[in-house]
Amino acid sequence: GWLVRTARAVDARLYEASQKGAKNFLLEGVLNALEQEDYCHFEVQFEVAHNPIHYLVGGRFTHSMSSLEYTSYDPLFFLHHSNVERQFALWQALQKHRGLPTRPNCGLNLFHNPMEPFGCAHHPA
Repeated sequence: GWLVRTARAVDARLYEASQKGAKNFLLEGVLNALEQEDYCHFEVQFEVAHNPIHYLVGGRFTHSMSSLEYTSYDPLFFLHHSNVERQFALWQALQKHRGLPTRPNCGLNLFHNPMEPFGCAHHPA
């Protein structure tokens, strides 16, 4: 068969079969994220699972999935992000089963504090 190497060739690590009992870093990242019991930790761990796809598909070239300016032009971007949404829905379902909040709540307490430098301390009466 043909083996064509281009700048947009998919990284072989995306298709490597794991040895029996070996861990797949993409699967492990998703499973680790799904284990998180609050959104703030889920969000951070899920980025660890989400980001590698952007450079494993198309490399780190200017016109690839790893380029913020061009990634959304790649049809695979929409497939990838549909899966991201699916995995977020899975996490929400797990949260319901756990009896825990399903919505983002990071930093909500910050809305009750004056924003610097516009807070009351900077504008004495």
